[in-house]
Amino acid sequence: MVMLSMGEMMNVVYPRDSIQWNSAGSQDDNDNNEKWMQAERQPVATQDAPQQSMLKATDYIAHQDNVTSDHTSSTTTKSAFGTNAMMMARPRSTPLDNKKSGRLAQIERFRNRTASRISANRKRSTLLQHREVERVYKPTGGRLPKDDQNKNLNHDPRKWPSIDNGTCLGVSDEPPFEWQMRAPHAILLGTMKGGTHAVMDYLWQHPMVVESHKKKKELHFFDFDTFQRNESGIPQLQNQLAYADKFASNYPGLFTDPDKRIANKKNMFAIDDSPRYLLWSDRTPEAILCVTPWAKLMAIVRNPIDRAVSHFRFEDEARQRNKKPMVDWQVWIFDDFRLLKQAGVVRDWNKVDFDMFAGSDAEMMAWKKYLRLPNSNMILGRGLYAIQLEHYFAAMERAGKPRSELLVIQSEDLLTNTQVVYNHMLEFLELSPHQLEDAQPKHTTTEHAAPLPDDLRRELEAFYAPYNRRLYKLLQWDNVWDAAIAVDNEHIN
Repeated sequence: MVMLSMGEMMNVVYPRDSIQWNSAGSQDDNDNNEKWMQAERQPVATQDAPQQSMLKATDYIAHQDNVTSDHTSSTTTKSAFGTNAMMMARPRSTPLDNKKSGRLAQIERFRNRTASRISANRKRSTLLQHREVERVYKPTGGRLPKDDQNKNLNHDPRKWPSIDNGTCLGVSDEPPFEWQMRAPHAILLGTMKGGTHAVMDYLWQHPMVVESHKKKKELHFFDFDTFQRNESGIPQLQNQLAYADKFASNYPGLFTDPDKRIANKKNMFAIDDSPRYLLWSDRTPEAILCVTPWAKLMAIVRNPIDRAVSHFRFEDEARQRNKKPMVDWQVWIFDDFRLLKQAGVVRDWNKVDFDMFAGSDAEMMAWKKYLRLPNSNMILGRGLYAIQLEHYFAAMERAGKPRSELLVIQSEDLLTNTQVVYNHMLEFLELSPHQLEDAQPKHTTTEHAAPLPDDLRRELEAFYAPYNRRLYKLLQWDNVWDAAIAVDNEHIN
């Protein structure tokens, strides 16, 4: 299968009078990548020097041991051809000889360990070589990441309407129990690398919000096998009990015996934060509204380009821990763009009207297909917030839940106006006013990864622009991300 560069694909996707895409061949990148990989495998003389000097030292020691023991045991004998030759007579084994033989074996072991250590250090420096060039981007040769969460999903489009049936089964006319209203009191939907970690750290400081004893804020109930769904719909009571078990295991004492450290346990609330809930907008909204119709919904979104940069750094840190090279920026971006086109989420906008396609049933089916394709963790698709939020608003309208029950926060606003945004969240959650004790920026990734190339950033700005405008219109926001050059606010990941 021939893989087009992003520039070549984008020239088809966007109108001809739009930004000119740089389609300088990805084949050159592959060639440079191969040359770079070959260069890494070449021996380096300066790296071999320490090994040679250490081996010479051990050889000298071994030679001195042989000289002291051999000059007394050599005899002149007659060879089979009548010539004289110096031959080593095999001496009788003595404790001293055994000691020296053991020393030679020890030297040999030392030599092998030294060679192995030098080889390992050379390999490790090769894997991290792209970070030693003052953050200038170079091909890395790493492989694409894999998303294993969708491996159990059915990939047959003919079965999606029945398998993803959002009908809520066994709905009770009775109001929920008091303990149900507290867990979860609210659900933070996402997005990944958008600031969910910071939101939960701030909310956990409130005296009425209980923190998980494992500090595990992501329960992943609706995207794991614990959630039950069949072709008839979603069993409400069965899933409510299973969800309660999730909270009971992560928040012990919330439902049972009062905790001595907390004066009134009945005033405590728990919040579920699982970023994949927003991404899987084709099937998660109906599930949440069926199982926890009382829960308030929150989402935090970030400039999609900065979100992608943080996602890249997050993956890079995982690769560093496993001593594996990181995937190239271009390779990862091109792969996800290819999947968006293959699924039909991104079309040729010269032939298809963007505004007419937005929010249509065709777009929903394309999004459903995209989420089910074997993917590389959707570095581009996660930033298409308008598509995901429109699915939630549509499901809320069908369930009779007002839009005001879903609060969308700007990650950049949380960074610059932390206490103000925190107060707004408390008001939305109907919690008492509270002053943050620790309002410092929260972060989970560092900046050691290869930076996003400038030309690729410009391409991503053009790619996200129509989707960002769609989001501004949906939420009645100002032009928060496209008015100026995005600032890489890595402080809130």
